This record gives sequence, C-alpha cells and structure tokens, in this order.
Amino acid sequence: MKRGRKVQVPEYPPSKVFYFSKKRYESGIITKKIEGNDIYIYAIEKTICDIIRYRYKIGLDIANETVKNYLQKSSKNIMKVIKYSRYLRIYKPLANYFRILL
Repeated sequence: MKRGRKVQVPEYPPSKVFYFSKKRYESGIITKKIEGNDIYIYAIEKTICDIIRYRYKIGLDIANETVKNYLQKSSKNIMKVIKYSRYLRIYKPLANYFRILL
C-alpha cells in the first residue's frame, strides 16, 4: 500500500486499523494448517504484547480481560511473552500487568 492512502474499513463488523513497523508486523507470525491450507496468524504471546502496547486505543477493560484470560490458560508460556515484550520494547508495561494480575 502506498503511504498517505487511507484504508477503507467496512462499517460492520466494527474494526480499528493499526499500523505496525516492519519489525512489529513480521514478528510472531506462525503457520497453522486448516483444512489442508496454510494460514498465517500471530502467536498468542505476541498478540498479548500488542494488546498491552495498544491498551489505551482498544480499551483498558478489553486489555485487562484478555491478559487475565491468557494467564488462566494451562497452555500459557510466560517466558515467551517476556521474550516478545523485550524484543518489541514493552517489557515494563507488561511486567506491571503481570505483577497486578499474578
């Protein structure tokens, strides 16, 4: 997409557009095979970091609930979240969230 060009977002479902640096955009992409097709999605640990980074834009209530739900999962990988948070430079806000919620 060319710079300066406004993205057309459909009215439904309600959506917000976020722009990422190349580093942030390309980190955490994983491949899942669904019905024989490769689907590229973000690792949940990277998504948690993005949610914390954009917590004021998406809403603190949504961010808090999302992080709480992640921490309750038996499959959580705290070390992986910390690794992403350091790479994406949001370790301090992440550490504050974990201190409060753990």
